[in-house]
Formats: sequence, C-alpha cells, structure tokens
Amino acid sequence: MIKTPEELRQRIESCAAGLADKFEGKSGKRAIVLCGGTGCLSSNSAEIRERLEKVIAEKGLSDKVTVNQAGCFGFCSQGPFVKIFPEDTLYRMVSVDDVDEIVEKDLIGGEVVERLLYIDPVTGEKVQKQDDITFYKKQHRIALNGCGTIDPENINEALGWGAFAGLAKALTMDRQEVINTILDSGLRGRGGGGFPTGRKWQFAYNQNSDEKYVVCNGDEGDPGAFMDRSIFEGNPLAVIEGMAIAGYAIGAQNGYFYVRAEYPIAVKRLRLAIEQAKAEGLLGENILGSGFNFDLHIRLGAGAFVCGEETALLNSIEGMRGMPRPRPPFPAVKGLWEKPTIVNNVETLACVPYILRNGVESFTKYGTEKSKGTKVFALGGKVNNVGLVEIPMGTTLRELIYDIGGGIPG
Repeated sequence: MIKTPEELRQRIESCAAGLADKFEGKSGKRAIVLCGGTGCLSSNSAEIRERLEKVIAEKGLSDKVTVNQAGCFGFCSQGPFVKIFPEDTLYRMVSVDDVDEIVEKDLIGGEVVERLLYIDPVTGEKVQKQDDITFYKKQHRIALNGCGTIDPENINEALGWGAFAGLAKALTMDRQEVINTILDSGLRGRGGGGFPTGRKWQFAYNQNSDEKYVVCNGDEGDPGAFMDRSIFEGNPLAVIEGMAIAGYAIGAQNGYFYVRAEYPIAVKRLRLAIEQAKAEGLLGENILGSGFNFDLHIRLGAGAFVCGEETALLNSIEGMRGMPRPRPPFPAVKGLWEKPTIVNNVETLACVPYILRNGVESFTKYGTEKSKGTKVFALGGKVNNVGLVEIPMGTTLRELIYDIGGGIPG
C-alpha cells in the first residue's frame, strides 16, 4: 500500500524502470503487445494471444519473450495488431494463422514478416514502425495517453506511465489552486457542450454543503461513437485519477461512474482498476496521508439515449426514470440527491491528470486561442482509415478526413 507522496514517487520510478525494460529490451527480453480493445477482441485477438503463448512455450522462448495486452491502438480498420518490442515492429490485420510465421520468422529468425506490415496507400511502401504511419503522425495523445501501450489491467504499468502523480501534486495545493490550474488550462467539456471545466468546478466549490459529488458521464449514445469506451478499455486509471482530482478540488468524498451496460469490457476493466487503486491506498481514506477521503462507485445504464443528458443521468443514478430536470438549478448547485455535483465526460476527466502532472503549458500549446488542447474523434463511415484519432483543437476537417483518414474510398 502506498501511504505517502514519497512512496508513490519511488513506486512510479520502479514501475517506469519496468516499463522501460519491457519496451527497450534492457534485460534481453522481447515483448509482444496485442490490441485488447473491443474491436480487435471481436476479430479474435484473444485467440491470437493464446496461440502466441502456446507456440512461444513450445519453442522454448517463454523466458525470452513476454506476451501482453493493451487497449485500442486506434487504427481500427487495420486490426488486430501485434506489436513487437524493442524493434517497434507493427503487424496489422493479423490472424491466428499468422502466429506461427511471426514466431518462426521474426522471434526466432530475426526477420520482419513484410506481408503483415502496413502499406502506405500513397507511396506504396511498407511501413514497419507505428509512428511512421501517416494515420498517427498528426495525432497528439493526451486523453488517449497510454491507450494501446500499457496493460489496462495492470496498475503497475499505469504507475510506470505516471498515474497518480497528478493527484499527488494536486494534494500539495489548496483546492482553489487546483481549480485555477484547470481554468488556466482552458480545458472545456469534451462531451459536446464545450463549457469551461474550471468554471463548472468553481460553481460547485463555492456551494456550502455537507456533501458534494463528482459524476463521470460515460453514457456514450451517439451512433458510431466509441471514444469513451476506448479510454475506459485502454487506461481506466487516468479517468479514475481525474475523478479524484476533481473530488479534491470541489470538496467531494464520493464519485459515480455512469457507464453503459453494453460496454462489458470497459466495465470489467474499470471495476478492476478501482479495486487495484483501493488496494494501493490511492482511493479510500486518507489518500497519500493527506487527510483526503475519496471513493468511487459504478452505476450501469440501460441504454436510454436521453441519459446522456446530465440531469437525466442523475435521475437514473438515483434509481428514478431517466428524465431531464428543469434547469436552473444546475447540477453544480443542486445535483445528485440535491447536493452540489459536477458532471464531466470521460475524455474531459482523462485530460485532468495530464494537465496537473505536466503543467498547464503542456496542454495549452495545442489548440486555438479559445479552445485549448486536443479532441478525440471516432472516424467511421466512408473513409479509408477507420479508427480513433486525437488531434489538436483547430485541426480542419480536411486534415482529419484526408490527411489522417486517408480520404474517401474510390
């Protein structure tokens, strides 16, 4: 259990060294990372992983190669993915039948399986490394930070990626300082409304109440949208940390996740992440010896589209029919169980730890004068490169569809 900021710092350093070993092969081991998002799992990535583990064991390579899962890689039209470190070789559209060749040719023979590499549609050249693929080049990951890289079911990997360093920093500041940091970052709600996040927190902070709440709106109902689901599946601890920071800022001791029941993998990983955070003392009572208590709960939605509206969502959490409430009063004044409540969406909360950990400038260097940072989009329909992208605010639709999305088929 992590009891102090110094213990957290030491744990982060230790876990970061473990991640560096995994990705850079410092101990002489190679690492295979597979996409474990819903899209790739539906295309048999779990079976690919099982086959890899079996063949690697049969070839006597278990002490030389590790097989790992990650969240969504983002480039969904090219999945399932298998990525091999330290060479950073990315194989796409992998099937179970390809496993033996990958093991024999790459892991044993040291030769790249070229037929499984991505082919640039413009140049016709095969691309070995993920960062060299056009789809990824213009992206800047903040909300998706860690997704497709770390194991979402392993808190040590999240800690090695810097998890809870933002919360530790927030706990050294007074509550108003934390709110001012979010105000200075220019972070706006990523659920569609674009309301300044810091102002919403300020309204709730200013209320005198014996109880306040933080709610994460994970009721992603728009057709074709899978941004929130992918964040939950790829790095749930980032959202959990964002909730804890928000709770500290406004003076709340409890937070609620409202997630669609149709997202079983996201819910499973979120539950596990909460359990792991509690076991490490990063949720619960007296977090990092600060005197701050914060706990999290999950409520599953039944799929009603209207529950994406924040007041309908609050009614649903309370066990009532999901119907919107008249506003004002707004939730920051009178929300869950008539107590001051802030409702932020998944992507918004995932940005918060990044801002606290890396500083306001790390966020404001992206975006426009009026809207800072990045935005995650689900690219689908008649576009060549279907998937999840995170780009700076102000990026044009032409850049999104043609430069990243590869244009329209035909």
